[in-house]
Amino acid sequence: MRTRYKKIIMVFVTIHLLVLAMGCKEKNEEEKAKNDVHFQDMNPENSGGDIKSLVTEDSKDGLLEIGSFSTTLLDDQKNRVENLHIAADYLNNKKVLPGEEFSFNETIGRRTEGKGYKKAPIIKRTKDGPKKGYGVGGGICQLSSTLYNAAQKAGLKITEIHHHSKNVGYVPEGKDATVVYGAKDFKFVNNRSNPVVIKASVSEEKVAVSIFEMIK
Repeated sequence: MRTRYKKIIMVFVTIHLLVLAMGCKEKNEEEKAKNDVHFQDMNPENSGGDIKSLVTEDSKDGLLEIGSFSTTLLDDQKNRVENLHIAADYLNNKKVLPGEEFSFNETIGRRTEGKGYKKAPIIKRTKDGPKKGYGVGGGICQLSSTLYNAAQKAGLKITEIHHHSKNVGYVPEGKDATVVYGAKDFKFVNNRSNPVVIKASVSEEKVAVSIFEMIK
C-alpha cells in the first residue's frame, strides 16, 4: 500500500516538474524573441531605409530644400496671371549643374503671343519717369523677383540683377528683379557641389519658388 502511494506521489511530482520545465522554456523563448526584435530594430543595416527617410523627410526624391520664397499676387488680372503660369511652367524643374550659370531669359525664352503670352501691365521708362503701360508677357517680373529672393536664401552667387525704376509692391524695395528679353536678365551661378533644381508654381494667391539641392 505504501509502495502504491509512493508511485502515485512520484507521478504527480514528475508531472509538476514537466509543467514547470515547459513554462520556463516558453518564457525563455518569449524573452529571446523580445531581445531579437530589439536587436533587429537597433541594427543599422535593417533601419538604414528609415534613417535615410528621416534625412530626406522634408525633401522630394532626394532633393534637399535650400531656399524658398513666395510673393503675394496683388495684381490678379487674368492676362497677368496667365503670363505667370506660362513662365512658371518653363522655369519649373529647371536643373542647374555645379558651376553652371543660370539665365532667366534663356530659360523662359522670348515672351511672344505665339507662346500664349498676353498683354498685361508693365512698368515703362519714359522721359517723364517710370509709368505704367502694357506689354506682352507683362507680370513675369514677379516670378523673376521671387526666384531672386529664393536664390539669395539658397546662398547662390548672383551674377546679374536689375531693379525696377519704382517700387513694385510684392517685394520690399531693392528685392525685385526686372527682366527684359535681350536687355536685362537675372542670372546666378550654382556655387554648390551638387546640381540644384528649381520648383516654381502660381496659385490664386501667390507665386512660389523653391530651390532644391540634389543629394543623391
